[in-house]
Amino acid sequence: MSTWHEQVKSYQCCICGNRIEATKSELLTLHLAYPDGETQGLYTHAFCLRRHLHPSVSTILESEMEVSVALVNEGTEVWRPVRAVPFDGETYLISPDQLIPDDEEWQFLPGQVVRCIHKPFSSGKSAWVAVALAEERPNPSINTDSTR
Repeated sequence: MSTWHEQVKSYQCCICGNRIEATKSELLTLHLAYPDGETQGLYTHAFCLRRHLHPSVSTILESEMEVSVALVNEGTEVWRPVRAVPFDGETYLISPDQLIPDDEEWQFLPGQVVRCIHKPFSSGKSAWVAVALAEERPNPSINTDSTR
């Protein structure tokens, strides 16, 4: 016989209110301990938690991965790999605690939510690259094919 927890197929995020599939690695449980000894479990997307924590709060989120952000004003196509937390198949939060080197200008900034695509490079390698803010359309000036 399975427990209630095993029977649940999805959860509701306590931050954004959207559904979280129980099988996805993005499901986090926040355990609140009250002074009277009571406890409560709240469920959240890893993405939502990271987005709403102050940048000075460090966390270890297994779901952090690497995406690349275009550097602007470089004269040629240049990409900077950065840490990001996935939200769904194409949407990522650039880790708010990322530091931008003084000599670089990034197209997207730490803490922004971006839409990414899988870009093949002429070297034969491919990577997830940020192409637009999540609520915007892709930037047509970014070449997303492998001819460059």
